[in-house]
Amino acid sequence: MPLELQDVDFEDGEAISLLQLSVFYDDIFNKTLFPGMSFDSLLAAAVARWPNDYSEPGCRYKKVVDTTTDEIVSFTKWKFINTHEDVKLPGQTGVPSSYIPSSPRAAAEGRDVQFSTDFVNKCLAIKTPLVGDRARMELHTLVTMPSHRRRGAASLMLEWATKFADQNGLICWTTASKEGLPLYQSFGFEIRGLVEMPMIDGSTSVSTCILRECRPCVAE
Repeated sequence: MPLELQDVDFEDGEAISLLQLSVFYDDIFNKTLFPGMSFDSLLAAAVARWPNDYSEPGCRYKKVVDTTTDEIVSFTKWKFINTHEDVKLPGQTGVPSSYIPSSPRAAAEGRDVQFSTDFVNKCLAIKTPLVGDRARMELHTLVTMPSHRRRGAASLMLEWATKFADQNGLICWTTASKEGLPLYQSFGFEIRGLVEMPMIDGSTSVSTCILRECRPCVAE
């Protein structure tokens, strides 16, 4: 069952929304961020947000497809900050000509705004002194179906992203879970700080802020 990296189309919205929620719904961080929200309610909200999320300026999505079944098994979303290098990549496809982006973009339904704000501010306190206004790619989302993990899907996406970053003089930034950190480190990301947040069950979640400096490209 070979895997293939592909660009995401507008029509992939429902499949991607379902994939992301199926992976994260029972995660304690998600439960804290969206307290009391049902699976169906969160899914409906994600599908409704998809046109704006997909069409967001300076963002690019990639997906990994199992070519035997044509199933999307993983996807990623990157934001390009202080750079226009994203124009070198294929643009969004399949967006209806009648679609008009919402302005400003609506907040996710059911989100604990205070928790979200506190998390973002803690991340910014670490990130801002390190990256300033440097041109960069920020990883917003990377999700893989549990049944397809350890097949190399995430590596396919990180290989593409880090190669593009190196070719275009960009640093990369994201936050990682304890489980995902070793994979990021294998692609050159380095730990720059920790963000601790209280969870709804009384536990503490720790997110790791990681930075990857641009590396000189090796001639192929």
